[in-house]
Amino acid sequence: ATVTLRQADLEDAGAVHALWQGLPPVSLLINNASYYARDSMATMTLADLQRHMQVNMLSPVLMAQHFMAQLAPHTHGNIVMLSDSAYGWSVS
Repeated sequence: ATVTLRQADLEDAGAVHALWQGLPPVSLLINNASYYARDSMATMTLADLQRHMQVNMLSPVLMAQHFMAQLAPHTHGNIVMLSDSAYGWSVS
């Protein structure tokens, strides 16, 4: 087996797409994407919320779509999604 490590700026959908260019066939995707800032509901901006959503939700879905698209017909692969909850939003 060969292990290929890649990283990209997951705030940028184009970087997520470029990540898959030139890769050999992949049978396992380990998606370790997370972004958490110390925000509060009172001070969080729309840009903060969009960054959270892009990195923690949208980019992992894009990664999974790219992974599925490159699988050969009638083959199976595995996706492992990792995240953390080191920081959260406060309501104070």
